[in-house]
Amino acid sequence: MNNQMKKMLDMAVLEADPTDRLCDRVMAKIERRELARLRRRTFGAGFFLIAALIGFIPAFQYLSSALALSGLGDYLSLFTSDSSYVFAHWSAFAMSVSDSLPVPAFMAVIGLSIVCLAAASRFVKYVSSIQSHERQLATVSI
Repeated sequence: MNNQMKKMLDMAVLEADPTDRLCDRVMAKIERRELARLRRRTFGAGFFLIAALIGFIPAFQYLSSALALSGLGDYLSLFTSDSSYVFAHWSAFAMSVSDSLPVPAFMAVIGLSIVCLAAASRFVKYVSSIQSHERQLATVSI
């Protein structure tokens, strides 16, 4: 019986090298942890993207109220109704239009647009990384 056990152990050692299995198991564990980290980052980027999209509602409300209070519509109606006067006094017209523009409201909308684009970019990057890591994890034999 002892001889039979020795033959079985020798066959087991010849069949599978334990270092290969260990390396595969370690690589699979690393891939699973990287996948979990990417999922957390994707959730954070998605949350940030949703918050930025929700932030557009008050930003556009602020912009619309600031445009209504600025009198920019009066300048545009003057430009469409009496454009010869505007071209004759273009410098004064341009200065008064630039003074009436609601710059903080425009900057809020532009800044929020940049934040939204950055969050969307990160979200797409993390989702594609998750897909590639899942494919790589599927190829690793445990």
